[in-house]
Amino acid sequence: MKEPTVSLEQWYIFKVVVEQGSFQGAADYLIKSQSSISYAIQKLQDNLGVRLFEQQGRRSVVTAMGKKMLSRADELLMQAASIEQLAGEYSAGWEPLLKVMTTQVFPQNLLTETLALFVKSCNVTSIDFQRGSLSGVTDAATYGTADLIVSSQIPTGFSGEKLCQVQLSRFVHCQHPLALADKPLALADLKPYAQIVVSDSSRLRSRDAGWLGSQQRWTVSSFDESLNLVKQGLGHANLPISRIRDYLKRGELVELRMEEQVRIDLSLYLVYANKKTLGPAGLLFTQLLKQQAKQYVIDV
Repeated sequence: MKEPTVSLEQWYIFKVVVEQGSFQGAADYLIKSQSSISYAIQKLQDNLGVRLFEQQGRRSVVTAMGKKMLSRADELLMQAASIEQLAGEYSAGWEPLLKVMTTQVFPQNLLTETLALFVKSCNVTSIDFQRGSLSGVTDAATYGTADLIVSSQIPTGFSGEKLCQVQLSRFVHCQHPLALADKPLALADLKPYAQIVVSDSSRLRSRDAGWLGSQQRWTVSSFDESLNLVKQGLGHANLPISRIRDYLKRGELVELRMEEQVRIDLSLYLVYANKKTLGPAGLLFTQLLKQQAKQYVIDV
């Protein structure tokens, strides 16, 4: 890449000359001599090989090419100012990256609303969002791969606080044989049909939860994949009610009528990998997340 022959200061002087309408006006604005302004513009034109101004009587008027150069110069100067602002904000303590791991049952709207508020106060910190299940979520705290974790469990040795509660229940497609049963079902009635289970996302250990011992088990990596299979009538699965509300309203999915209560009330906790080292962006995000979680109403 060719090294630039024009400095930011020259582009800035050019911009000020155009805005002030004359070399003398630019000199007064920048508190410089008119000769230094004239020299800077002449040097700029020589380096570019184009005329930026033309004489019309006693006035110097920007040329058509000068107007095009001015447009690009504006962009360049704004980018430079943005870089300086970014450096200033980082030097003030904003961390460049925040890593957040959440369990897959965490309500998506809470995350979206929190992020919308976050960017109003901090636009320099990038956020790496990941979703996991079972041990894969708590591993993020244990092995330090995330700064903030939203989990249904607080790993041993870590601090956390309750955020909200979510509900899960067992669902099937409205045309599935289990949905057409004319009486409440026992767990034994489910065993002849495929059960869809979300796998443990941990690479180091695996925990089994929710398996009912059905004759056929389909294991998927996310609730979205589980939902897609249930929508096709291929099996029954535990799903977060907050994620399937629209399907329930349309009657596309139905909750199984069981002899025993099958709804699961699950508490979700905000866990800190290391609260003492959390920067201002992390503290802001947790404050907003807790604020939004207070407004969350459990599905019924």
